[in-house]
Amino acid sequence: MWPSLCSTFHRHLVPIKYVGASVSVYAYLSVAAYSLVELFKFDEVIAYIAAYTTAYIIEYTITLGLVFTTEHRWSKTAKYVVYVAAFLLFSTSFFKFLLSVNLHYLWATLLTSIALMPIRFMINKHWVYR
Repeated sequence: MWPSLCSTFHRHLVPIKYVGASVSVYAYLSVAAYSLVELFKFDEVIAYIAAYTTAYIIEYTITLGLVFTTEHRWSKTAKYVVYVAAFLLFSTSFFKFLLSVNLHYLWATLLTSIALMPIRFMINKHWVYR
């Protein structure tokens, strides 16, 4: 009884842990993008891509051990790389669209992150970390 109860409890915590991890990663993404644009004078899109790439390296480490509590396997890493590459294209397109309607790049970063979080969770849960 206890193992199944613990397993059920853990399954219900996964989305909460994922949101917590994502908020941390998105905070890093925003700070990194801001630093690259304001301090180092990078183009907003280039800064977003650079910050996004490093943020998702951090996110893989966090979600692997703390959220989905699974062990490292090269097959999961390969799936994650494919997922990040696809999402990099998709999120950058969405980010560029938001910039094209004259939204400030920090707001565009935040809205892109929030809009894509549920999709990212489902892909991670049902494909990458399965």
